[in-house]
Amino acid sequence: MTKSPMPTIAGVIDIISGTLALIGFSLFFIFSIAISISVIELDGCDLGVDIASGILFLISSILLIIGILSIYGGIRALRRKNWRWALTGSICALIPNFPLGIVSTILVALSKDDFEMDA
Repeated sequence: MTKSPMPTIAGVIDIISGTLALIGFSLFFIFSIAISISVIELDGCDLGVDIASGILFLISSILLIIGILSIYGGIRALRRKNWRWALTGSICALIPNFPLGIVSTILVALSKDDFEMDA
Protein backbone atom coordinates (compact mmCIF):
# COMPACT_ATOMS: atom_id res chain seq x y z
CA MET A 1 0.00 0.00 0.00
CA THR A 2 1.52 3.29 -1.09
CA LYS A 3 0.88 6.32 0.99
CA SER A 4 0.18 9.62 -0.69
CA PRO A 5 1.97 12.86 0.21
CA MET A 6 -1.36 14.56 0.95
CA PRO A 7 -1.22 14.23 4.77
CA THR A 8 2.33 15.60 4.80
CA ILE A 9 1.34 18.63 2.72
CA ALA A 10 -1.74 19.19 4.87
CA GLY A 11 0.33 18.90 8.05
CA VAL A 12 2.81 21.52 6.88
CA ILE A 13 -0.03 23.85 5.88
CA ASP A 14 -1.68 23.35 9.29
CA ILE A 15 1.53 24.13 11.14
CA ILE A 16 2.09 27.28 9.05
CA SER A 17 -1.49 28.43 9.66
CA GLY A 18 -1.20 27.65 13.36
CA THR A 19 1.98 29.69 13.54
CA LEU A 20 0.20 32.60 11.85
CA ALA A 21 -2.60 32.29 14.41
CA LEU A 22 -0.08 32.39 17.26
CA ILE A 23 1.54 35.49 15.76
CA GLY A 24 -1.92 37.06 15.54
CA PHE A 25 -2.54 36.04 19.15
CA SER A 26 0.60 37.79 20.33
CA LEU A 27 -0.22 40.98 18.40
CA PHE A 28 -3.82 41.18 19.64
CA PHE A 29 -2.68 40.38 23.18
CA ILE A 30 -0.04 43.11 23.11
CA PHE A 31 -2.56 45.61 21.73
CA SER A 32 -5.11 44.74 24.41
CA ILE A 33 -2.49 45.21 27.13
CA ALA A 34 -1.33 48.49 25.57
CA ILE A 35 -4.90 49.82 25.52
CA SER A 36 -5.44 48.77 29.13
CA ILE A 37 -2.21 50.44 30.25
CA SER A 38 -3.05 53.65 28.41
CA VAL A 39 -6.41 53.79 30.19
CA ILE A 40 -4.73 53.27 33.57
CA GLU A 41 -2.19 56.03 32.85
CA LEU A 42 -4.92 58.48 31.86
CA ASP A 43 -6.76 57.86 35.15
CA GLY A 44 -10.00 57.85 33.25
CA CYS A 45 -12.64 55.24 32.89
CA ASP A 46 -13.66 55.27 29.28
CA LEU A 47 -16.13 52.44 28.71
CA GLY A 48 -15.42 52.33 24.96
CA VAL A 49 -11.72 51.74 25.51
CA ASP A 50 -12.45 49.05 28.11
CA ILE A 51 -14.76 47.28 25.67
CA ALA A 52 -12.18 47.53 22.87
CA SER A 53 -9.52 46.10 25.15
CA GLY A 54 -11.84 43.26 26.14
CA ILE A 55 -12.68 42.45 22.52
CA LEU A 56 -8.99 42.39 21.58
CA PHE A 57 -8.29 40.07 24.50
CA LEU A 58 -11.16 37.78 23.43
CA ILE A 59 -9.87 37.65 19.85
CA SER A 60 -6.36 36.89 21.08
CA SER A 61 -7.68 34.04 23.26
CA ILE A 62 -9.56 32.54 20.32
CA LEU A 63 -6.47 32.79 18.12
CA LEU A 64 -4.39 31.06 20.79
CA ILE A 65 -6.77 28.10 20.91
CA ILE A 66 -7.04 27.93 17.11
CA GLY A 67 -3.25 28.11 16.72
CA ILE A 68 -2.63 25.32 19.22
CA LEU A 69 -5.29 23.07 17.67
CA SER A 70 -4.02 23.74 14.16
CA ILE A 71 -0.41 22.94 15.07
CA TYR A 72 -1.44 19.81 16.98
CA GLY A 73 -3.57 18.66 14.05
CA GLY A 74 -0.67 19.33 11.69
CA ILE A 75 1.61 17.17 13.80
CA ARG A 76 -1.01 14.40 13.78
CA ALA A 77 -1.23 14.69 9.98
CA LEU A 78 2.55 14.54 9.56
CA ARG A 79 2.66 11.39 11.70
CA ARG A 80 -0.43 10.00 9.91
CA LYS A 81 -2.08 9.23 13.22
CA ASN A 82 -5.54 10.07 14.44
CA TRP A 83 -7.36 11.33 11.35
CA ARG A 84 -9.96 13.13 13.48
CA TRP A 85 -7.36 15.37 15.13
CA ALA A 86 -5.72 16.01 11.76
CA LEU A 87 -9.08 17.06 10.33
CA THR A 88 -9.76 19.26 13.37
CA GLY A 89 -6.40 20.96 12.86
CA SER A 90 -7.17 21.51 9.19
CA ILE A 91 -10.54 23.04 9.98
CA CYS A 92 -8.89 25.32 12.54
CA ALA A 93 -6.38 26.32 9.85
CA LEU A 94 -9.27 27.90 7.96
CA ILE A 95 -9.42 30.84 10.39
CA PRO A 96 -5.93 32.35 10.05
CA ASN A 97 -5.44 31.44 6.39
CA PHE A 98 -8.65 30.57 4.56
CA PRO A 99 -7.28 29.52 1.12
CA LEU A 100 -4.59 27.26 2.56
CA GLY A 101 -7.04 25.98 5.18
CA ILE A 102 -9.41 24.85 2.41
CA VAL A 103 -6.57 23.02 0.67
CA SER A 104 -5.48 21.40 3.93
CA THR A 105 -8.99 20.31 4.85
CA ILE A 106 -9.56 18.77 1.41
CA LEU A 107 -6.19 16.96 1.51
CA VAL A 108 -6.86 15.47 4.95
CA ALA A 109 -10.41 14.49 4.02
CA LEU A 110 -9.24 12.74 0.85
CA SER A 111 -6.38 10.92 2.58
CA LYS A 112 -8.35 9.28 5.38
CA ASP A 113 -7.13 5.82 4.32
CA ASP A 114 -3.48 6.90 4.79
CA PHE A 115 -3.97 7.32 8.55
CA GLU A 116 -3.68 4.64 11.19
CA MET A 117 -6.98 3.53 12.65
CA ASP A 118 -8.15 5.61 15.62
CA ALA A 119 -8.00 3.81 18.91
